[in-house]
Amino acid sequence: MLALEQLLISLAEPSQVQAQIITKALEAMGAAQIEVHPSGRELIDQARQRRPNLIISAYHLPDITGAELVRELRESDDLYDLPFILISSETNPERLETIRQAGSLAILPKPFTPEEFDLAMQSVMSFLNCPSLGAEVDSDMALMNVLIVDDSSTSRHHIRQVLEKLGFEHFCEAASSEAAIPYLEQERSLSTWKRCAS
Repeated sequence: MLALEQLLISLAEPSQVQAQIITKALEAMGAAQIEVHPSGRELIDQARQRRPNLIISAYHLPDITGAELVRELRESDDLYDLPFILISSETNPERLETIRQAGSLAILPKPFTPEEFDLAMQSVMSFLNCPSLGAEVDSDMALMNVLIVDDSSTSRHHIRQVLEKLGFEHFCEAASSEAAIPYLEQERSLSTWKRCAS
């Protein structure tokens, strides 16, 4: 079971003042390994060399947005499952919804309260210490059919990658409940589902 002290945390924050505030909040909770990056690309490059346990990012970075950062993580083969927290003064609901759709564990305002930060870190620790589903996977998982329904292609991609790592092999995807109905109405045979898996 991981403890906060053991985590390697990568922070993308161009403001030295904001980076210091977040770093001090993490240290007050017991975090000891915090890497600060002034840009999103630098964080991604470093994460590929030394994989962190958690990524925290501002929305407005000098090279990419926080939404682009989390989307790139979710679409990568090696970093797709990293926990992500956004800390930002951004209030545009559409921009924040993109972050939510990509599976962010928390979206915190600037400035955040100690209670908000504590709750976000509790979510991270729960996520990291969740009992592995892999222990429950058996050979029958490869035979099961999975229909993934989500209006976000990024979310569908992320969910599919996680399930593939668990041993699932047969997928159909739909962007809405209306688009999913034909799949549900089809004969539920393996061959039918195999045809729509790509």
